Amino acid sequence: MTDPVRKERNLRVTIDYKLKKELKIFTDRLRVRQVLINLLNNAIKYSDNGGNIVISCSACEKYEYEIAVIDHGIGIRNENMDKIFEPFVQSESYCESRYGGTGLDLAICKKISELLQGELTVDSEYGKGSTFSFKFKTEKISEIYQPSSLQEETCEVHPDLEILIVEDNLINQKVLKKVLQAIGISRVQVVTNPLDSFDLVKRNKFDLILMDLKMPEMDGITTARKIRNILSDQTPIIIAVTANSFEEEKNLCLSEGFSDYLTKPVKIDTIRSTLARYFPKKPGPSSRSG
Repeated sequence: MTDPVRKERNLRVTIDYKLKKELKIFTDRLRVRQVLINLLNNAIKYSDNGGNIVISCSACEKYEYEIAVIDHGIGIRNENMDKIFEPFVQSESYCESRYGGTGLDLAICKKISELLQGELTVDSEYGKGSTFSFKFKTEKISEIYQPSSLQEETCEVHPDLEILIVEDNLINQKVLKKVLQAIGISRVQVVTNPLDSFDLVKRNKFDLILMDLKMPEMDGITTARKIRNILSDQTPIIIAVTANSFEEEKNLCLSEGFSDYLTKPVKIDTIRSTLARYFPKKPGPSSRSG
């Protein structure tokens, strides 16, 4: 998404990687990636043709890391600094009409950073450029990378899952069920009307909900929000299933608490690798814990 625009405007992107190359960081790579893409898109949008953008990666404290995106674009006036992360708010100095955009991406990045127990800050000088710094915390780190053992560990999905599919299209329902069956999951319930899911989640303990986003009775984001209100901290993992691959929609899903997203048509390898991140099959006999 960023590369064609970058090349067209002759922008250079430099990586300043200050971590050990063999270091493996365990975090929500999807959310980190979305923040980085948004910040890079932002830097490209507000940089002059032929400019230089720097992406810096460094360690802060134990289990805390920082990605900074530095541009030499138009910058932000001091009086507008406190508004820059507000949804749908664009300061005249920062988002002049020639740049366009909705002003939503930075608000989403801010929310994602908070979900990762971190923060998103900006340091800017009007007329000289801006530095957006994204800090996030990790669970653990490892300096030993073993691709073969990691692949074995993550390609197996726990078979004893209770899954709810919320999808109004009958063909898509069948495809999802077939794909789940192909990876060994058979305990699947389906609702066509998202309004029917509310009573169902009260009576069943689902491990996972696959949620279509575009449904006539109620959209998937609103449905997921209501389910979280009903179940509170007992809410299962909810993964969006969408026909769109627009970055804004993906980012909105993540900011609304979806754990992940899948793009239709869903492929066997994709759903296997996605579910294995959340429900890896443990060594030994299959057993369901609670």
